[in-house]
This record gives sequence, C-alpha cells and structure tokens, in this order.
Amino acid sequence: MSITLHGSPISNYYNKVKLALLEKDLPFAEVDAGVPGASTKDQAVLAASPLGKIPFLVTTGTWRSPRASCMAAPSSERRH
Repeated sequence: MSITLHGSPISNYYNKVKLALLEKDLPFAEVDAGVPGASTKDQAVLAASPLGKIPFLVTTGTWRSPRASCMAAPSSERRH
C-alpha cells in the first residue's frame, strides 16, 4: 500500500495530517498542491479533489487495520 499526501506545507490542516502519519510511523510521499485559496486550481488537483479542497490523501493497494479485532460487530449482532 502507498499513501500520498497532497497539500500545501504552510497549511495547518496539511501539517495535522502529516503529523498523524508520522506518529503512526506510516510511510508516505508528499506532493505540494500549491497555495490554499489560489485562484487557479491545477487540473491534477481537481481530478483527485473535485472541489479543490486540500489536503487530501491518495492511497493505492489494500490496507488492513492493525486493530481489525476492534471493529464494530454488524448491526444485527449488536446488543441494544
């Protein structure tokens, strides 16, 4: 699996996502998507994030949570 973080390094939101990835020790690549709020949006950014919102993550491959045993039971098995 690969993770690519797209955004602007001057964005607090970008840095929050980056910090979470670093804290989890997940390998990732970074792509500078330009300055937030710029009047022209790169077509590659719009293709991945139609509203032009950054930051965003692009992932490939299959990802399994190391805490898969903590997932919620199907709604039919939950106690009320």
